[in-house]
Amino acid sequence: MLCGKAMVVKSVVKNSSKNMNNVLILALLSTLLGCGVTPHTQHYVLDSQAVAAADNGNPVSLGVGPVLVADYLDRVQITLKNGSSLELDEFHRWGEPLSAGIARVMVEELSAQLGSGKLVRFPWRADEIPDLRIKLLVLELNRRHNSALLKVAWSLAETRSGEELHRRIEVYRQPLADQDYDTLVTAYSQLLHQLATQISSIIRQTAL
Repeated sequence: MLCGKAMVVKSVVKNSSKNMNNVLILALLSTLLGCGVTPHTQHYVLDSQAVAAADNGNPVSLGVGPVLVADYLDRVQITLKNGSSLELDEFHRWGEPLSAGIARVMVEELSAQLGSGKLVRFPWRADEIPDLRIKLLVLELNRRHNSALLKVAWSLAETRSGEELHRRIEVYRQPLADQDYDTLVTAYSQLLHQLATQISSIIRQTAL
């Protein structure tokens, strides 16, 4: 074991010359540092912020997907962008693929906000093709200063005809009380709630 070796080095130091002592002391410190505990890896998931509502008998069905994220975000580590540089934290990771987590939360959010159980997630079966579909491309999911930021391109279209009803690029921000990852991931969930609120409002005006 490394810690056992450190004890051997210590006994040698006592019987060495001054110059050798310096070298061995450095070796001892390095070895002792090697005995430290590896940080525990934390895993995070996004959560819906909407309160579930009863099915209101809405006849329009809605599909969510595909949901895509920018390539630099498509990794297990929670990734932060600062200008042209990226910060990847090996000890703070997503518990599921980011695109899958966003799709899951959007289905839960829209189902609750629209009061409808007629939501399906892409890819859907041939016998459950929805009336409308939402496509999402997350361009940025980030921490900037004291805020969490979501930049997303989304579109609403009729599924069978492909006719596009809405297409937008939006930026949402959520203040952060502190800089830890629990707070950041919670803020990301709140940003998705903001997005779902806007989309559900447009769907009501368009199709309901």
